[in-house]
Amino acid sequence: MIRNKLVILTPEGVRFSFQMAGLASRCLALAIDLASIATISWTVSTALRIFSIVSDEIAGALLILSFFIIGISYGIILEWFLNGQTVGKRVLGIRVIDMDGMRLKFHQVAIRNLLRSLDSLPAFYFVGGIAVLASRRRQRLGDFVANTVVVKISTPEKPDFSCISSDKFNSLRKHPEIIGELRNRLPQSLMLLALKTAMRRDMIEAERRQEIFSELRMEIRKYASIPAEIEEDLSDERFVFNVIDVVLKDAGRW
Repeated sequence: MIRNKLVILTPEGVRFSFQMAGLASRCLALAIDLASIATISWTVSTALRIFSIVSDEIAGALLILSFFIIGISYGIILEWFLNGQTVGKRVLGIRVIDMDGMRLKFHQVAIRNLLRSLDSLPAFYFVGGIAVLASRRRQRLGDFVANTVVVKISTPEKPDFSCISSDKFNSLRKHPEIIGELRNRLPQSLMLLALKTAMRRDMIEAERRQEIFSELRMEIRKYASIPAEIEEDLSDERFVFNVIDVVLKDAGRW
């Protein structure tokens, strides 16, 4: 592995290359996130002041508890639901991913955020900053334990869709709500894998190709509620092609 660059080779033979996020971009993202946490905390504290009518002690305890919960849950909730991003990471164009290219798991998100208290010692994320500078993968301690890395989000070159057969009667086009769900929820890495696999399908043995498209289909279905009647007559390969058609080709996401 080249320093500051992560290369992942999937079982299907597709190679992904990621540029590590630098310390400066991560610090700026952290500053934005701290500002977001402060804003949320101020809003919540304002609402909780009503409890001072009953008891100043109760109000104070609730304030302390709310600050703790917000500080811990902010990163966990956003990174889980926004596919590895917080407000700061999204603004700076960086993302948390699994070290092996697998789907980011909840326990990974939880661990890397719970260990922020250790990375922040003794102050101003000194331990975490030193770890990032010393690591080939620019990982802080939380990333080491969670097996995650923070990478830059790159914009792939526009692919040639002409080599992918098109279904003139793509059944998904009749369901804009499903298309919207697919476009909003499917990770870019998964769609890139589907596209690259589709483009090189003729180089894959027939039996292995069937297995790969079946796995892609199952993975895609995790992100959208697609009624059985829409896809029951579609082969795995045709299903993946139809998704590529409405998510990437029609939407002009490249």
